Amino acid sequence: MKTEEEGRKTAMNARDVITLMAIYVAIYYFNARRLLFWIREFDKEYFQSLGFVGGVGMRNSVAIGKILFDRSLPKPDYPPGFKFRLKFTRFILFFSPGVAVVMIFLAA
Repeated sequence: MKTEEEGRKTAMNARDVITLMAIYVAIYYFNARRLLFWIREFDKEYFQSLGFVGGVGMRNSVAIGKILFDRSLPKPDYPPGFKFRLKFTRFILFFSPGVAVVMIFLAA
């Protein structure tokens, strides 16, 4: 049977899990917001249809969601950097539930 001290050595504590999840969310948030600013530069018509108002707010979150779930994106004429960032951000969003489960399992 493990002692309490041995258990602490093998499992992550809640603070570590929260910190790692916060870093994961920050990476997602940074990339998602960057998508909005990139789209504003090279597809003004699509950007205006998103309803982005600047700053932080629900409308901006909806605009990011529209970009991430729009199956017509990326368009062929979009820059390669945008295409990569869009795929990367979709990947992060898709795997976030699994990452959360793994982190909770590591904390147990």
